[in-house]
Amino acid sequence: MLAYILLGGLGTRLRPLTYLTPKPLLPLAGKPFLWYQLNLLARHGVRRVILGTGYKEENFRAVSDSFAIPGLEVEFVVEREPRGTAGALALARKSLSKTAFVLNGDILTDLDLSAMLKEHRERRSLVTLALYQVAYPSRYGLVDFDEAGRVSAFREKPREIPRRAWINAGVYILEPEAVRLIPEEGNCSLEREVFPALIKSDRPVYAYRHTGYWLDIGTLHAYCQAKGDLKSGRLVP
Repeated sequence: MLAYILLGGLGTRLRPLTYLTPKPLLPLAGKPFLWYQLNLLARHGVRRVILGTGYKEENFRAVSDSFAIPGLEVEFVVEREPRGTAGALALARKSLSKTAFVLNGDILTDLDLSAMLKEHRERRSLVTLALYQVAYPSRYGLVDFDEAGRVSAFREKPREIPRRAWINAGVYILEPEAVRLIPEEGNCSLEREVFPALIKSDRPVYAYRHTGYWLDIGTLHAYCQAKGDLKSGRLVP
C-alpha cells in the first residue's frame, strides 16, 4: 500500500516555531511530528510513503533518520513553488498508479486506516474522505453526505457556521483515476476544486466517519494540546 503526505506548507500559524523548523519536524514527546504519521501508516500495512516537501525541504533529508520506521520506504518529491494540495500530488502522478492514502501534514490521529480502506473498496469509491465531528468548525471545510455515506457537498470554510458539523479530517483515499484528473501544471486544490468537481459530475465520493482521536496541530494552542495528550496517554501512538 502507498501513501503521500502533503508537507510543503509554511506553517505560518505556528510561527515563530516554524521560522527555522518545518511544522512536520517539530518535536512531540521526543520524536518529530512526522514520525507519528509514518508510524500510523506502517501499522496499517503501508510500505511506501512519498513525502511531498517544499518549505525548508533540505531539513527533512538532514534528519530523515529521526523519523525512520523499519520496513517503510520513504521517498521525496519537492514542490519548488506553491501548487496547492492537488498540484503537489500531480508532481508524483507516475508514482500514484495504485490506490493511495493522502494525508495533510498536520493531522495527529488514531484513525483506523484499514477500516477506511475496507469501506472504500466495498463501495468502489473513487475518493473516500475521512471526516471528524467538531463544535463550531469555523476553521475547517464542511462535508455533507447522505445516509449511505455518499458525499453531496464539500463546503470549504463557509460563511454560516453550524454549532456542530462533520469536517474534512485531512485524510483521503484516492484512486489513480482521481489523480489523473488533476492538471499537470499550475496551482490546484483538492478541497476547493477537485473534490467539488467530482461530486458535481456524480462520481463516487464517500465519507468515512472517524470517532476516535483527531487533532490538527497547526496552531500553537493545538501543538501544546498534542504534547499534553501524548503525555497523558489520551493518544497512544
